[in-house]
Amino acid sequence: MPALSGQVERNKPSMIHPKHEKWLLLAMLLVAAWLRFASYWQSPIEHFDEGVYASNYWFDASEGFRYPDRHLYAPPLLPTVIEWTHLFLGPGTLACLLPNLLAGLATVPLVWLFVRRMMGPIAALAATSMWACLDYPVLYSRTALTDSMLCFWMLLSVVLAERGLSLCRQRWPRGAEWIFLLGGAGLAAGLAWLTKYNGWLSLAVTVSAAIAWGVTQRFAVAEWRRVGVGLLIICGIAGAIWTPYMFSLEEYGGYSAVAENHRQYFVGLSGWGASLLHQAGNLYALTSWGTVLSIVMIAWALTMGVACPPAKVADELNSPTDPPLARLGVWQMASWSLGLFVAIPLYHPYPRLLLPWLLPCSFLWGTAVSYLAIAFRRWTKGDWKETKTWPWPWVSVLSFLILAVIHVGIGLEDRRELKEIASFIVETAGGLAEQAGGAAEEVILYTYGEPALFYHLSDAGRLVGPIGHLDFATQPPPAPTFLVTGPHAERSPLFREQWKEHGSRFVKLGEWDYTPSEFIQRNSLEPVGTVPIRLYLLKPPELHDLEGPRNSQLNQTLEFMSGRAPAGN
Repeated sequence: MPALSGQVERNKPSMIHPKHEKWLLLAMLLVAAWLRFASYWQSPIEHFDEGVYASNYWFDASEGFRYPDRHLYAPPLLPTVIEWTHLFLGPGTLACLLPNLLAGLATVPLVWLFVRRMMGPIAALAATSMWACLDYPVLYSRTALTDSMLCFWMLLSVVLAERGLSLCRQRWPRGAEWIFLLGGAGLAAGLAWLTKYNGWLSLAVTVSAAIAWGVTQRFAVAEWRRVGVGLLIICGIAGAIWTPYMFSLEEYGGYSAVAENHRQYFVGLSGWGASLLHQAGNLYALTSWGTVLSIVMIAWALTMGVACPPAKVADELNSPTDPPLARLGVWQMASWSLGLFVAIPLYHPYPRLLLPWLLPCSFLWGTAVSYLAIAFRRWTKGDWKETKTWPWPWVSVLSFLILAVIHVGIGLEDRRELKEIASFIVETAGGLAEQAGGAAEEVILYTYGEPALFYHLSDAGRLVGPIGHLDFATQPPPAPTFLVTGPHAERSPLFREQWKEHGSRFVKLGEWDYTPSEFIQRNSLEPVGTVPIRLYLLKPPELHDLEGPRNSQLNQTLEFMSGRAPAGN
């Protein structure tokens, strides 16, 4: 009997000492926090959509407290949260990034919690290490985009739904269980939906997974009934949260206007293969070798370290003993990963679309490491520790921390160039106003299709208007008035058409070369390279037909604006 007992103990595949597990998890959380918060000021607003989401603060009630047409880009949750951080912290980079920094960090322990319940501690730690330091999650946690917060709400909904529906299969949840698990899953799904228009995917993941789970496990009628009611509760709560916002869209043309805007990004089956290849290139370009090495290293440490687990480890730390297909969470991850793998390439290959797909990939990675540990244990027959004695948790933790901290990947890319150009624009426009006898801040700036520049110019305390036309050029300027254009204006046929009509009303004051970050450049199918940011002065109507050298035009314009000389040729 002792010999048999010892053989059984050696075949337990994925036990790990609770103290070691806690320290490893803590180390991963520290790494995740450092990578997300370190030098956050190097990640100011740069993306077009970031400017839209972060600019609520600069609009009053007459403008709906939001950037024009914001509903076409995202539901209101993230812009509203960013607006509140502006109110509490004041405008600036931290106010823009803090919601996603916190959401990105909070996703890390959720990964551990979910994968541990499904596949045990080894898989959970491996999956957590991937999400903690992979460049993609780090990068999008350091933006004002919707994707990091979306991942948090989706995973939270899936975690709570898995636990709640697993209880429903056995019995009706009672009291606080019902509210916390099923109600919480529905609430999180609704908040995911209010974060991004595809947030309903968390519901699709849970519903499809529950159906596959029930079919493969041959649910009894009573089990189907209880699980079905649980699903209705989750979907009903999510729908109740989403519906008021959907009705609010009626004044903007309804949800059909949003769908029509999204349709322009749809490439369909004909473009599926090309989009898939481009997304593979995005993943390669936005992942550093330091990240890959740190993830592989922690997986190696976990595999080696569990070859012979410490004695007297609590039984509850074992991996689940039931078959994987008997666990709802496994079906949820399968539905999530396969569904997005098919759906993502149907759209223009924006890199941000990959982030939600990488969540189930972390689950798959953790599962692979767990089974590798099992295979290694069986190969060594549990005798590895007898010949190799070293404090593996501490060495792996130290190595993981050092490597993750010193490597600088795309997630920590310096993206301040556009903000610096905005400061040059403010300085140039202010200097001109002062030369005209006014105050530097008493200027009007219009940004054509550049929400990120709009944010930075507004943050500098200037009066700025976001526009998609040049109609303002037909009115006499009440103060020194400027137009700021960038790559979006250059690509706009409407701008080129309007420039032919109104271009003579402007004089160019400055031009700055702007090289978008890799994060921005990957949004395009072709390399973007360096693009110009231009600043124009709107000439008063009396000077619209003024001819002559640029300096003469500018000097006479300044004199006219300052009242020191009459307008004329």
